[in-house]
This record gives sequence, C-alpha cells and structure tokens, in this order.
Amino acid sequence: MEARAGRLRRPLRDRLRPGEGLQILLSTALCVGVPFLVYSALFAHGIDPTAVVFGFLVVALVGTALTIYLEQLAALEAERCPAAPAAPFPPASAVIAAYLPNESATIVETVRAFLRLDYPGPLRVILAYNTPRRLPVEDVLHRIAAADPRLLLVHVADSTSKAQNVNAAVPLVTGEFVGIFDADHHPAPDSFERAWRWLSNGAAVVQGHCVIRNGSDSRVSRTVAVEF
Repeated sequence: MEARAGRLRRPLRDRLRPGEGLQILLSTALCVGVPFLVYSALFAHGIDPTAVVFGFLVVALVGTALTIYLEQLAALEAERCPAAPAAPFPPASAVIAAYLPNESATIVETVRAFLRLDYPGPLRVILAYNTPRRLPVEDVLHRIAAADPRLLLVHVADSTSKAQNVNAAVPLVTGEFVGIFDADHHPAPDSFERAWRWLSNGAAVVQGHCVIRNGSDSRVSRTVAVEF
C-alpha cells in the first residue's frame, strides 16, 4: 500500500520485503532446478524417467476428474436450507470490491441492488474501490450515501487490486457476519436472510452461486451462462 510513485522509482531489490528475495530463489530452485537436476542425474545413469512421470500425471489427472465427478453427484442431494433461523437476525455487513474505471457503468446499479436487500436486521453496505483518477460516478455514489446512511464509501488510495480493497474494508465491518461480493454481483433479495439461517444453524461459511442476468442476449452470454 505504498505510494505508487515511490514504489516505481526504486529498484526491485529495494522494493522486496526482507526474505522475499530468498523466497523467490528457493521457489524457483524447488520447482525448476531440483527436477532438472534429478532428470539430468537419471539420464546420466541411463535411466529414462519420462514414462513413469507421464503415467503419474495421467493417474493424477484422472483422479482429479473422478473426484470432481463424485463431488457433483454428491451435490445433487445437497442439504436444504433450514426453514428458520436458530437465533434472531443480527447486524450484518456487505463488502463490494470495485475497480471503478472498468465498472463505473454498473456500480450504481449494483449499490442500489444491495440497498434493496430484504434483510430483517441492520445491514451495512461497504463499497471499497480504487481508481487512478476522479470519476463522475463518485459524485453519484456520494449522493446515494448521503441519502442512505447504510452505505459506506471507502476509496482505497494506492490500491492495485480488489484484494487490497477488501482488506481495507475488513476493519470497518460491523455485525455478526459479512458477505463479500464483486462489483457486478446483485444478490437475491433474501440472500442475507438465507445466509443467517445457515450460519445460525451451525454452518461456518455460506457460498452462493452466480446466475447470469443477460444469458439470452448473445452467443457469448449464453456460453457464459452455461459455464456458471
């Protein structure tokens, strides 16, 4: 989270934190250097390991595909959401991570979708965003925040990723649980209510699934909808 100008002016060796240079060297040596040395030593003694390695990779890939298939079969009989919460609805928070230059055309619609959520308890909506320059949409967002105190705008200076935006929003989270969302996610109106029904009945984490809103608009959107 250093200032970008100062970060770019310094040479690479000065930008690495203590131990990072050694970590990079060790990772490269373990992932590239060690296998190369082992292969070279075996070939030098007349041993060709490629057949064994190829067989191992095939078994690993088939095993991975099999476990994915079994997981999908198990999901067909997934546990149903509890009918009622085990405790009263507590305060909750929603964190939206956004990079405004790319998502300025949709972020207002997203924020309004969150403010329309049907959650029985208090809900704070935190929009954590980064932008290299001031954008007109920020004025619109500030007007929405002024009209609805549930919305908290967090401009994360010098951020270069949405992960940094989420990290900056975490200390501002209030309530018993928090939902993390991307800038184009429009949660179902009852999503937080359903999440608390799961969490209050013993679930540790609740993960939703995406449904493409414009799946019938084009061939590409239909393909993406099938993937999701």
